Amino acid sequence: MADQLARSQRFLLSSNSTDAAGRAAADFIIDLVLVTTLGASAFQIGVLNALGSVAFVVAAIPVGHLVDRHGALRWLRVGLAGKLALLLVLTLLLATNQLTVPAVLLLVTVMGLGNLVVETAQISAVPGLNDPRKSTSGITRLVARLTAADQALSIIIPAFFGLLISQLGASTLMALAAGLGSAALLLAQPIRNHSSASGASIKSPRPQPRGNWRSGLTLLFADRRLLAVTALVTLCNAGLAVGAAVESILILRHLRLGPQWFGVITAFGAVGGLLGAAFSERIVQRVALPRLTALTGFFQLLLAGLVFTSYFTVPYVSLALLLTQSLLWGVVLVIFNIASMSWVTTIVDPAFVGRVSSARRLFTFGAVPVGSLAGGAIGSTVGIRASLLSWCLLCAVGTLSFLLLRRGSLRTPPAEL
Repeated sequence: MADQLARSQRFLLSSNSTDAAGRAAADFIIDLVLVTTLGASAFQIGVLNALGSVAFVVAAIPVGHLVDRHGALRWLRVGLAGKLALLLVLTLLLATNQLTVPAVLLLVTVMGLGNLVVETAQISAVPGLNDPRKSTSGITRLVARLTAADQALSIIIPAFFGLLISQLGASTLMALAAGLGSAALLLAQPIRNHSSASGASIKSPRPQPRGNWRSGLTLLFADRRLLAVTALVTLCNAGLAVGAAVESILILRHLRLGPQWFGVITAFGAVGGLLGAAFSERIVQRVALPRLTALTGFFQLLLAGLVFTSYFTVPYVSLALLLTQSLLWGVVLVIFNIASMSWVTTIVDPAFVGRVSSARRLFTFGAVPVGSLAGGAIGSTVGIRASLLSWCLLCAVGTLSFLLLRRGSLRTPPAEL
């Protein structure tokens, strides 16, 4: 049984990695083609970014319900198959020079739905691939590996494809992305749910609750731990979106560091992300997940403060602050995402993981477009200092909310979910 469990985990990790690589490659190619070939405007790029994540706001709750009710592995394969079909369509349109901006907007919107289904199914499958008789360390380790692979490949693949684009062309690289999508689908086929194959001896003595489409929201607001971590992630995401809306203006216009240093600062963030992915598994195994979540949330506040401080210092000091912030931000953000997601997965009944994860995404992902619009509006009307200060304040409120909500007692969820 242990061999079967380890085998399914390896296939899930392999499928997740190839899917993440294909997604990062497709996103890179689409952005490049839109700007260099189709001449998309800044407004169209903004619309594209919004449409890519709109499914996480609009469809998160029903997708979580479907995944929990009808099986994570089944919906994982459905989502991967749908994404593969979209990648093949993109490849064909690129090869025949038929790709247009409206077509890209439509395909990216549907691709966002596919990403939502796959990501929800991957996290929901984790408890079923671990022995319930043992501690939750196996769940934490598997979530850490899945998240680390996503983070690392989202950095490595665009850089790698950037080197190949001039030699191979966009249509060939999109075909390669489709090949990665095909591999992800094939690697998902041998995965088996451990809880359903492990025999009655380790099944729960009570019937598994089934609930309804509102169960994720009900559990989220009934458990202060879930509410605390969701509030922290939501406010930190909103703060990051507010700051990101003006950070490039700070570097290029206010500090006048130039495009070359802007690229170096971005590269430092990529290195930080790789370091976070490399060491995250060891860290989450040594530090309690609630404490690690709180610590990484607090460090986000400190690092946002470095960016705010850089506004007032002389250029060479500002550059040092921004380089330090970018490197450490990459490390902290990866560990923060792994710690918060692992903690949620370990405290939620496996029957409701998909619905709770989707309910959380409704807030954590929904905060990003709101924060982006708010950051741009504040920066344009009040000034970029106000946007950077808002970033700090949102991280501070998020950390304080986490600490206060965790101190309260758990509320009893309704008997019928």
